[in-house]
Amino acid sequence: MVFIMHSFAWLVDNSVAAIVCFPGIIYRGGAEQKIRKYLVDNNYIDAII
Repeated sequence: MVFIMHSFAWLVDNSVAAIVCFPGIIYRGGAEQKIRKYLVDNNYIDAII
């Protein structure tokens, strides 16, 4: 999850990033779950494929 937040921090306004990761990152709890919830609640994620 750290690499997602690192990529997110380097984006400029109105830019897009595509991040490929293992499926397990979608299901983990704890701090990763809080980060995912923040990203979804604030409309930073357009799609998960």
